[in-house]
Amino acid sequence: MISEKLLADAAQVVVRGSPEGESMLRKLCEENPDNARVHFLLGALLERLGRDEASLVVLQRALELDPCNVQAVSATVAVLARNNRVPEGQSLLVAALDRLPANAQLWSNLGAIREQASDYPGALDAYDEALALGNAPASARMNRGYVLTRLGRLQDALENNRIFAAQQPQNADARFNVAEVLLAMRRPAESLAECDATLLLAPMHASAKIARGLALASLERLDEARAEFDEVRARNPQAILDFSNAFDPRKSDDPERFDPELIFLSSSYERLHDCDWSQRDALIARFSEIVLQRLSSNKGIADPAVAYNALTLPLQDGLRLAIARGIAQRLEITAAAAQEARSSRSTSRKKLRIGYLSPDFREHLNAYLLRPLIALHDRSRFEVFCYSTGPADASAIRKRVEAAADRFVEAFSLDDDGIASLLRNDDIDILVDAGGYTTYARPGVSARRPAPVQVGYLAFPGSQGMDAVPWRIVDRTASPPEQRAAWSEALVYLPRTFFIYDKFEPLAAVRVSREDYALPENAFVYCSFNNYYKIEPRIFGAWMDILRAVPSSVLWLAGRNAQAVDNLRREASQRGIAEERLIFAPLEPRERYRARFRLADLFLDTPIFNAMTTACDALSAGLPLLTVPGSSFASRVAASLLAAADFPEGIVDSLDAYARRAIEWGRNPEALQRIRRAKLTDPLASALFDTEGRVREIEAAYEEIWRRHLSGLAPESFDVATHRIAAWRNRWH
Repeated sequence: MISEKLLADAAQVVVRGSPEGESMLRKLCEENPDNARVHFLLGALLERLGRDEASLVVLQRALELDPCNVQAVSATVAVLARNNRVPEGQSLLVAALDRLPANAQLWSNLGAIREQASDYPGALDAYDEALALGNAPASARMNRGYVLTRLGRLQDALENNRIFAAQQPQNADARFNVAEVLLAMRRPAESLAECDATLLLAPMHASAKIARGLALASLERLDEARAEFDEVRARNPQAILDFSNAFDPRKSDDPERFDPELIFLSSSYERLHDCDWSQRDALIARFSEIVLQRLSSNKGIADPAVAYNALTLPLQDGLRLAIARGIAQRLEITAAAAQEARSSRSTSRKKLRIGYLSPDFREHLNAYLLRPLIALHDRSRFEVFCYSTGPADASAIRKRVEAAADRFVEAFSLDDDGIASLLRNDDIDILVDAGGYTTYARPGVSARRPAPVQVGYLAFPGSQGMDAVPWRIVDRTASPPEQRAAWSEALVYLPRTFFIYDKFEPLAAVRVSREDYALPENAFVYCSFNNYYKIEPRIFGAWMDILRAVPSSVLWLAGRNAQAVDNLRREASQRGIAEERLIFAPLEPRERYRARFRLADLFLDTPIFNAMTTACDALSAGLPLLTVPGSSFASRVAASLLAAADFPEGIVDSLDAYARRAIEWGRNPEALQRIRRAKLTDPLASALFDTEGRVREIEAAYEEIWRRHLSGLAPESFDVATHRIAAWRNRWH
């Protein structure tokens, strides 16, 4: 029988993490082979010493002796989680909770490991169970706030974090969590006050200093924000990099990412994601002013998101391209210092090797677009490599992309140099940048010129402004001759539309009804499932005019953002439209999302930044779409799609004509039904959904670009001939 004093001494060895204590604990285990506590202590020491495999062996023995030893379970799960063996850790915790359902520590641990697996709803359930027991560890409340934030439940996260701060009044991290969620809620003045309270408790709290700088920048107190960031850099240069890399996926060490002016632009723009238009005109003016000043002073723009944001704003001609060039020049200057020599292409290789660089090989609409292109390439002429720069998930579409590629590379954790080296080593002939300046995209890779030919396609609906990507695939409807000055690239015009859509993705036989979505059975249902940042006051005003003129109608919108829903309801009310005439659809699996288009009567497009994949989803379900082509590529894509779908009735030349046609069809749905039966009964038979033909046209584009490269010709725009479908089918489909 081992004494309590000896056990207490052994526990102190573990606390100190003393390597010399291992022999003592092993001797105790030999002398007490059936004592779970001493085996746990040895396992815990080995875990502290970083000897995970040895630790697991001993901890397993402790659990064999006492399956209810909570400390041994917790230590084992911690080791498994650290070694990315999350499913084993979850299974162990579930089994332990079957025996000890009232143990708050185990519930909290289950929340943590589910959080690691990005199962945020499951993590929240576990933390709630822990807290309901009344004796949960403090980490359960703290982690619950983080999970609520990730789930977008910011008000709930704020309430949770305030409770935690009240329970832990001397805990600086608890107070900082309040500041952090207020910053996420775009309440910078309140966040600033909480940062100050945090710094009273811990004057060297680096994250609070950084968040304070972000709050100051959001309030346009730019000099104060700059001073805050400079102080953090002077004390701890790594702190800002660590903080930014937790939120910014581009793995960049560019210090200008924490430029107060760009932070101000970003935080101001984020209000538009919530359909908060109260300061929209001022934002547009300030956006243009800051961008022009930076470009004229050669300061450049370090945040690629500015280019994407510019696509959604009514800016003066040429400014979007100037922004893209400013971002690209900065990337190319950085890349020039990191250039590697590329080995000569193997002369024995007959096939062209195509590399697709994308952030969206995951549950993302672009994955559904790219998959058929990757799968249907003619393997007698092409080899297809995919480089994924976005976070991995376990989605079915990601697995389908992986299966379709000849080689699939997980590159999310690599920096730009690392990805560029991979591309060079893989001897890629044509790199297709299918990300541009979108979330998780890595334009710095293209800037390093890892392939002899580099082409922009699909995800970013505008010019990249980058010399390293001199080609862009478009079509003449989306990019007519009068738009040529908006591009730095040579344009490759596909014959019908540049867009690709998987006609072979079945429209699932999911039963949906208007009742499921609280849609009135006999109403005329206008819908627009576009992202909120595409909705702006002018088009929303037109929608309200349409609803006013068609009293039996409703407007069906996406309901992903509670703040945007509240703002849109308020805007409708201010325009004299009852709030209940706006109906919001939930975020759903793709099968139900696609099926629900069948319940609507007409899709209303957004003019500044069109529906794209969403438009194809609507048309593939036989739902008519109405659009007004504008003067930019992003504002003309829907017209390209409608032209290829042979539905010109959906294209009008002004917002007034748009409203008139929507009202006409809403008042006379039988007329719309006649057009719908004539044109959209079999939409997949149209050129828009000629998936194999589009792949052949893209292949023809690649081969012509490659021919010109081999001939030493400078990039120059050209047209691709229409491909007529033959009986040939690709074995990869």
